[in-house]
Amino acid sequence: MIVLAGGVLVGGGIWMIIRGCTRRHAPLLGQRSSVLGQRSSVLGQRASATQSAGFISENTGFAQRKDVLPRKTADPLATQLRTRAMGWSETAVVALGTDFRKFSQDMRVCGITAAEHAFAKMTACIVWGFLPCLLVTAANILGMTLPIWWAIAGMVIGTSGGFMIADRQLREKAAKRRVGFRGALVAYLDLVKILLAGGSHTDGALYQAALAGKGWAFDEIRGALDWSRVHGQPLSVGLSRLGGELAITELTEIASTVNLAETEGASPSEALARKAESAGDRAIAEAQAEANALTEKMTVPTVVIAFAFVVFIAYPALSSLSSAL
Repeated sequence: MIVLAGGVLVGGGIWMIIRGCTRRHAPLLGQRSSVLGQRSSVLGQRASATQSAGFISENTGFAQRKDVLPRKTADPLATQLRTRAMGWSETAVVALGTDFRKFSQDMRVCGITAAEHAFAKMTACIVWGFLPCLLVTAANILGMTLPIWWAIAGMVIGTSGGFMIADRQLREKAAKRRVGFRGALVAYLDLVKILLAGGSHTDGALYQAALAGKGWAFDEIRGALDWSRVHGQPLSVGLSRLGGELAITELTEIASTVNLAETEGASPSEALARKAESAGDRAIAEAQAEANALTEKMTVPTVVIAFAFVVFIAYPALSSLSSAL
């Protein structure tokens, strides 16, 4: 059974490599668009350069000047295989009954797609499912006779566990990124408060504060504000939309505060100052809770180390007493 499982995995990998090498890969729409954009930008730069020189050459067309354009390069084989493997993984995971809508907010926070998460789930299934087979085989080689059903049971348990471990890792990563986002949000609100105190308008303060910061949190805030401007909506609508996508209630509360201040004519500076204080207090409370959780996790290792130390110290005395008796 172990040999059969190993043969199936090896055969599947060889089949994926052969199929990836022989099947023609159709370029994606984004790649076509990027190539066309590069061509238009190159031609525009050459046209502006010739106009600034006082003349326009007749031989600056794309047909005569192929050397100024980027050459078309094929995607690496590894990228093609990974893309197809992610597509197959997504199909297989959906067929097994996984609903990616439950992980949409976590995937949005982590910046991954459903295909990437499905590929991570299938990879964890293969690794954790094949590991018990390797352990049982290694034990049999070393002379420890273990029954085959141990390997089969370990394969089933490992495959099921790997399928769920990927979801847990995604949730933990998303939770950590949300904590980091809340910390950046506190700094963002402090900048907004300073700009409002200096006499800036609410919309200008929100946008200028977003331009002042760096990192993925500020990038997301800038994207939300740009979305509002493009669609002709108030900035509070973009912030509320981003809060719903990332499952961060502080953004939704800030959007409600800004909207209320704009509609009711209240002072946004005082309202945002209170929100900054509450967000800072929550960030401190989350940091303390995480520190306490880490301290609790260290309780069992500390007890084990203390017990081992006591045994190490008391063993000579107990050995001498037992030999004397």
